[in-house]
Amino acid sequence: MSELTTEPVSVFTVVVAGIPVCAFAADTLAEAQAEAVDPNGPFADSLQVLRWEGKPSSIAPANTDVRGATPDEEQLWRTSWEDAVATGDADPAAIDDWTVYLVDVKDPTDRGE
Repeated sequence: MSELTTEPVSVFTVVVAGIPVCAFAADTLAEAQAEAVDPNGPFADSLQVLRWEGKPSSIAPANTDVRGATPDEEQLWRTSWEDAVATGDADPAAIDDWTVYLVDVKDPTDRGE
């Protein structure tokens, strides 16, 4: 079994149009904010195509915010991370790459439904 990181990790939440969308780890709030709005960053593609409540998400900086995760959001992220490492679905060294979506999302490019 892989070992979890023992380093303290800060968890942040991307909020789009007032809706908490996903939680992820970053070293600082400034780093988290930069990642969330970077057009070449880790969220650029996924947040552009994902939909919730039948509406497309938007990563436009005008309606995107990043804040520290609430205790419930952080617990969801940590539980998901620990489960993924325990089952081999995540590399323990890649903790900064783990994202948990906080809303039911649908990829509109998925034609399987």
